[in-house]
Amino acid sequence: MHHDSWVYLNPNNPFGDLAQHFPQGIPVRDPFPLGYSWCGDEIIPLWAIDVTRLNNFQIKLLAKTIAKDCQTNTKNILAKVFINGVLNFPHKYIGRLRCGFEGLQRIEELKIFRQYYGENVGETEFSLFVRS
Repeated sequence: MHHDSWVYLNPNNPFGDLAQHFPQGIPVRDPFPLGYSWCGDEIIPLWAIDVTRLNNFQIKLLAKTIAKDCQTNTKNILAKVFINGVLNFPHKYIGRLRCGFEGLQRIEELKIFRQYYGENVGETEFSLFVRS
């Protein structure tokens, strides 16, 4: 599958000049956040960064940024990239999205999925959608 979605950071993000290393945007697998994490009682939506469209410098730079935000070390984040093949980035720092045909098709698939299952989606159904 060819992914054609990119996100851009909010201008007021806490990561300084990170955006200059991603002039075309940060490539993501889907045109919406699919993952999530918990921080106390708060659910944090996460974008799945498509590491196959990044160079090693960009991967390490994002891993360092995510580690700083998650208060962990970069090696832990890079290990997850190696195991899962993805970097997860918090939605709160994303300012805008750009997507092509595949991204628009994926949005339509999510709309149909939500219409079929409604609000009460089980873990199994949702994980099947994520992997589709």
